[in-house]
Amino acid sequence: MIAALIKKEIKDFWSNGFGLLAVGVLIVLAFLFLWVFQDSNYLSYGLADSALYFQFFSYLMLFLVPAFTVGFLANEYRFGTEELLRSLQVDWTKALIAKFFGGLSVVLLVLILTSVHLFVVYQLSITPQEFPISQIIGSYLGLIGIGACYIAITLCITAYVQQTAAAFILSVALCFMIYTGISLISDLAMFYGGLDFWIERFSLSYHADQIGRGILRLSSVIYFIALITWCIWLAAYRLNTKEV
Repeated sequence: MIAALIKKEIKDFWSNGFGLLAVGVLIVLAFLFLWVFQDSNYLSYGLADSALYFQFFSYLMLFLVPAFTVGFLANEYRFGTEELLRSLQVDWTKALIAKFFGGLSVVLLVLILTSVHLFVVYQLSITPQEFPISQIIGSYLGLIGIGACYIAITLCITAYVQQTAAAFILSVALCFMIYTGISLISDLAMFYGGLDFWIERFSLSYHADQIGRGILRLSSVIYFIALITWCIWLAAYRLNTKEV
């Protein structure tokens, strides 16, 4: 059942051209920021460093992942299929899981297509034999985890907020807060030497950075799974209990 829904969501997303548009925008922006714009490209830095690529994408996804994810439920609201599905007592948990994997397919495809940037950086490196392959693999896993969390958070927000613009703004704000806002709070002087250690552990960027350094801890895996599961459960609870 879930496998069929996932296949349907992925097919619907890519067949309407929106998936290709989202991928195209991400690829073009990646090229402009990493190779064209003066203040952010590799040539300006003079370093063949893969960290710039991963740092750029972690913030780019902060805006573009919510941008295409809000459309998953917005289309249900717009065309009235949300009320039809609810009247048929469709299990929204399965539907949301399918939409989640539909969005994740976009993130994976973008990362695969833009990996050419890392190949170029590898060729430009003075000592390519010292290129940190293990850290690059970890950084990719971190980016996939970040993208997955952004998708789940946006699905949760759009389940409670039907206005697309408002849902997008709230999703970006919440994604930013969870990604780096918590980390900034832990840096406040009032938390030094005590709570800062624990507060930072709730930050998405902390766990993504740990994985990016090649440090894969069970706590980080649990963090990603728990955050995604919690957001999807909250969204499903709202849609399953909402009156027709």
